[in-house]
Amino acid sequence: MQQLQTGLEAIAHQTDQTHFLHVVELFAALKEEFRTTKINQLNRKSEIIPQIEKAVFDFNGVLLKLTIEDDSSIDTWVESLDLKENHVLALGKYRGGVDEGKVAKLFSRLSPEVLHATIDLKAGKVTGFFSQILVRVSITAGTLKQLDADQVAARFYHEVGHVMAYFEYFKALTIFNINLMSALDEFTHAENPTYRLQIVNDFKKSSKLSLANGDVVAENGSTEEFLAVVLSEAARNPRFALGSDVYDERSWEAASDQYVSRIGGGRALAIAIHRGYSSGWSSSYQNLFTYGLSQTFSFFAHLAMFTASFGVLTLLYVWLTGNPYRNSYDDPVQRITRIRNDTMAALKNPRIPTAHVKRILEDLDAIDKARNEGKDREGWYKYLATLVSSSVREQRRLLLDQKQLEYLANNDLSRHAAQFKLMSE
Repeated sequence: MQQLQTGLEAIAHQTDQTHFLHVVELFAALKEEFRTTKINQLNRKSEIIPQIEKAVFDFNGVLLKLTIEDDSSIDTWVESLDLKENHVLALGKYRGGVDEGKVAKLFSRLSPEVLHATIDLKAGKVTGFFSQILVRVSITAGTLKQLDADQVAARFYHEVGHVMAYFEYFKALTIFNINLMSALDEFTHAENPTYRLQIVNDFKKSSKLSLANGDVVAENGSTEEFLAVVLSEAARNPRFALGSDVYDERSWEAASDQYVSRIGGGRALAIAIHRGYSSGWSSSYQNLFTYGLSQTFSFFAHLAMFTASFGVLTLLYVWLTGNPYRNSYDDPVQRITRIRNDTMAALKNPRIPTAHVKRILEDLDAIDKARNEGKDREGWYKYLATLVSSSVREQRRLLLDQKQLEYLANNDLSRHAAQFKLMSE
């Protein structure tokens, strides 16, 4: 599985911005529809929503259903893949689930056309049965009402970007499960220890797991013990080789942001994120006095809770919130900085048209303006957790190291070179 690590060139730049601009026009028309149509009627009778769905499918092969939610907040989301709806593997007698012991045989009976599917992460496109999986994307009424059309389109395409990661993960998980069930089936019926060891070693190669106790299981272990060894190691392994799973969730989110940037929506996404955070209670957009006041209130409120409950409520709070650095998103300014860097990376291509260069430089100026209005801060709870927990300190170090590497890899030389080239023309 290709690793969607942040800071890498996971998705190629689209030099032609026609598609994104077309989707922006469609969302502008949808906003006009929204002003004169009730939400339930909009979802049933809109002339624009089907056009948006078709535009996405024609562009990247993703089959989706767009729904407007009756919610005044600014929010968008994509639901987990529903394989029971409009998908060849869930049709007919297979609807409602398949017995685990028969999954491998099911795949072996399906035709090559059914099994054929591709995921092009560079281009952000899918084909084959991935294009038959229905994906549901929701946009709140508040998003349509409060954000400009280009910002709505950018938020929408952030969710579409998640689909690429979902498909990639689904592909790897499906292959892993098929290989595992085939190995378990062979292992169950194998009596020769040498053949059982060969089954274990073949699965080690296909799964890239070490299976430290695999030889012991092969000699005298049961099928259940073989399964336990596999699952216990698979559960411990992070998806990415960063020494921790902290950056995994951030990677999925950052890859979706990158997807938007690479199709030409970086500026709109950055401003949408800025508007969302600055209108809320984010510490990154509080002035120093407000930030200090809110942190002081929070500290003494937790102290009072700790004292009144003899520490029980505080321990419960710590247990529920977990590691303070285990966030799905980067802090606002850091996230906008990532989008800025992804947008600026297009300037590394010396063959892009001059008009495109000018537009990117204008986008960078707008993104910098939004970025400079905030400042990421760490609250008292993060400082306390870092002080008392070695694992939190280690994970914080990993995050800081990653950010430093990204800073070194994303300097402004390409931007300055582009500005100088325009001046000399």
